[in-house]
Amino acid sequence: EGVNEHLENLDNGGFKVEYEDVVKLGQSDIVLQNTYVDRINGNKTTKVDPNNIFSHTFTFQEAVQKLTDRNAVDIRILMIKEVRGGPDLTLATSEETCICNPTWFGCVGIFSIRYLGQWSYHKNVFAHELGHTLGMDVHDDQFYNSNPQDKLLMWSSVGFDANVWSPAAKTRINRQDNSCLAVVREKDSSAILFPDD
Repeated sequence: EGVNEHLENLDNGGFKVEYEDVVKLGQSDIVLQNTYVDRINGNKTTKVDPNNIFSHTFTFQEAVQKLTDRNAVDIRILMIKEVRGGPDLTLATSEETCICNPTWFGCVGIFSIRYLGQWSYHKNVFAHELGHTLGMDVHDDQFYNSNPQDKLLMWSSVGFDANVWSPAAKTRINRQDNSCLAVVREKDSSAILFPDD
């Protein structure tokens, strides 16, 4: 719900995440491999590292891209337990500009959860990642010199109390064709997958 509070504040009535199917990863059609192409490090084939959120991201995204019905939902979200002790403090990742963009990479978001009973604890970070999928392909740091009171949702380091979409973020999101979300469809709008424990 907290994520939707932020998404509703975007222009033209905002956006809302709705889902019908929550599926464990092992019960889905998604098959993760043991290696992935690391798009951050020179497209090198890399062994999966469970302590690296980018490893989860690329492995999941490659598996989604192989699905014959990969565009049957707008975005697939993988929720994992928070990765601690990894190489970086990144809590969530997503593919930029992928919503309503079926020729782009598989549309995914990966959210690491600190408190499994309260997954919305990092709602600002999750809204930030959904902002990337909706069209904000960069961070507010590229447009502004400061982040007053850590309120900008699309700043590269999202503040705990962030709740403001900058004019730059709104402009870029509005520029992307997200019209596929404007119509009521009979198919699911998202799928959330949890790894089997």
